[in-house]
Amino acid sequence: MKNSMDPEKYTPDRGNQLMIAQIFEDQRGGNNVVSDEIKRITRDYLTNYLRDIVLPNPEDGNYTLPAFVSYTEMYQEFCDHYAKHFGDVPMSRPTFTEDFKKDFPFIKSRLLKKTDYCDQSCIFQTKLKAKNLTVDEKLVIRTEYNEHKEQASQARKAYSDHRLKTAKEDGSIVLSFDFAENILVPYLTTQPSSFYFISRRKIDLFGICDENSGIQTNYVIDECQRINKGPNMVISMLNHYILTKVPTGKKIILYADNCPGQNKNQTLVAYCCYLTKILKRHTDIEINFMVVGHTKFSPDRHFGTIKSLLRKKGCFSIIDLIGESGLIKSSAKDN
Repeated sequence: MKNSMDPEKYTPDRGNQLMIAQIFEDQRGGNNVVSDEIKRITRDYLTNYLRDIVLPNPEDGNYTLPAFVSYTEMYQEFCDHYAKHFGDVPMSRPTFTEDFKKDFPFIKSRLLKKTDYCDQSCIFQTKLKAKNLTVDEKLVIRTEYNEHKEQASQARKAYSDHRLKTAKEDGSIVLSFDFAENILVPYLTTQPSSFYFISRRKIDLFGICDENSGIQTNYVIDECQRINKGPNMVISMLNHYILTKVPTGKKIILYADNCPGQNKNQTLVAYCCYLTKILKRHTDIEINFMVVGHTKFSPDRHFGTIKSLLRKKGCFSIIDLIGESGLIKSSAKDN
């Protein structure tokens, strides 16, 4: 005799399914219909909840939810509030979201941007999810979080203004520079399993991007010629670029990340003073450092095109990377 509950043989009774569905339908009040009183309670709760957190959007005159507030999080907090004062929650999350959009059409949700995923932003987001926070404590954390994002936004705006406006207005040279992740050679598109246990040759890649033209010059350093990634290494390549590609008498605006071991140190400042005060090669040199965790800029875009082609074609040695027909030159016209 075959087992009637065998998953391959068992077919649920359609009548039982409809009966069970009807029972749940009756318990939640028909087709998930929410009474006017419950809607009023929900609307009053959301009005108080949103008063201090929505962000004005000057572009269209509406308001925007902060990145750390989602529909799911709002629904969960509403459930806790309703259960504490009234009992079981009478609506599902989709219904809550639908009512929210109808009652507050001028408040738009904003997806969490990738630029909000820095370490400091993640710390703020984790703190805001804690259940034992008071309203005042949440307000303090949200204020600090908004200040951090505002600082990053201002730094990004200054970077964009320098790239698009300043260089055209006064003829300044805007340069941004950074290291890429090491390239391990040989790099094969279909990697043999034995490569996992082999220490491959490390190739350093350093890029200096001319923001005026969008062209990046890449310095390839073999493992046998590399030195520690410190200020000496950065200044050596920066000095070579400035002396060979930047005309004298121009103001230079430099952009780099916040790494103190390579960029944000007195050695780089002393080098800039040497160019302006001793050699008098340039009238002024301005150094800007991106906010920690929000350091995506032009060199990363160029490195991305190189790594994309590397994953498609592979690379056996440093010879495959350099030269007119090399992988770096072939990755994009501005590399």
